[in-house]
Amino acid sequence: MRVIMANRYFLGYLGGVERYIASLAGELGRLGVDVVVCAAGSDALVQFEGLAVKTVPSQAQLRAFVNRGADVVHAHLPRNPFSFAAMRAGHKAGMRTVFTPHAFYPDGSALKKLAKAVTDLTMTRHTMKICDTVVNLTPQDQADSIRNGLHREKSVIIPNSVSIRELIELEDKSRDILPPFEQPYVLHVGRFHRVKNIPFLVRAHRRIPDHHLVLIGQDDGELPAVRELVSQLQLEGRVHILERADRALVMAAYMNASAVVLSSRWEGLPTVLLEAMFFGKPFVASDVGGNGWLVERGAPGMIFKLDDEDGYVSSLAAACRIPASALAGGRALVADEFSWEVNARRLLNIYAKSN
Repeated sequence: MRVIMANRYFLGYLGGVERYIASLAGELGRLGVDVVVCAAGSDALVQFEGLAVKTVPSQAQLRAFVNRGADVVHAHLPRNPFSFAAMRAGHKAGMRTVFTPHAFYPDGSALKKLAKAVTDLTMTRHTMKICDTVVNLTPQDQADSIRNGLHREKSVIIPNSVSIRELIELEDKSRDILPPFEQPYVLHVGRFHRVKNIPFLVRAHRRIPDHHLVLIGQDDGELPAVRELVSQLQLEGRVHILERADRALVMAAYMNASAVVLSSRWEGLPTVLLEAMFFGKPFVASDVGGNGWLVERGAPGMIFKLDDEDGYVSSLAAACRIPASALAGGRALVADEFSWEVNARRLLNIYAKSN
């Protein structure tokens, strides 16, 4: 079976969606599936982390690449002309089409919100019409998709997942790495973007004197403002920023943290929370996207209302008291329900059923 994974971005820094694609494609490859990732870029075919990646400079070349043949086109992210073009090409060629929205981010200015609304009434609804299956990550994602024209019978919930095999390997490599931060600390892993709401964590940290705050992630427009806020609040000695870190160091940061924190304005089902659970750490997250659903599934974490500083501070204190037995249960939950070793097979069954 040949599967084309289509997403505008892939090469370079891997965000949550790109890491999803890479991990899923890797596990599908181990199951004997021929997977090629197709992304925007100069015309090239390269290998990246063992995956074949075809980059195309235009939608015309994207359509031509899809038309060369595949059994399944699996496109990612809504409101994305690149993914939409791949879906249409696969649909017109008689291939099976699978779509994973990941999340319908509402964040943005009034003008951007209007543009998203127009796109959802046109491109998004047409995507929902022509795809054979929509893979939703959470019930919230499913509800958002139905609101945007999806017929429920086309939807299956298969959550975002992590590779247990990869994390075990990284755990072994990271065990003796000592992160360059003072302990104890709470950890945030994610890009410095407005949707991540990192200034909230910095401001709230004035009320958390017994822990440092470690922020790991690449700048996506907000890092200068975060640095300025840290300086204004005179928290330079207690808030630590690491813009670049390899995977082993990030895993070591998880392993030595007291808790993982997330204050996003919107999320799908964050990989960072699954990684925290794997490494036996509690999490504290804003009640958006699939965060609350993850706790309902039994994850050892606490949820607080978005931008509620009192709720965040009390939730963090409660999370740090979660017993070791519950934290061990979180690791088991990841292996059972949120691992690619389990969920790639579920997706493969969907591909095969479609064909």
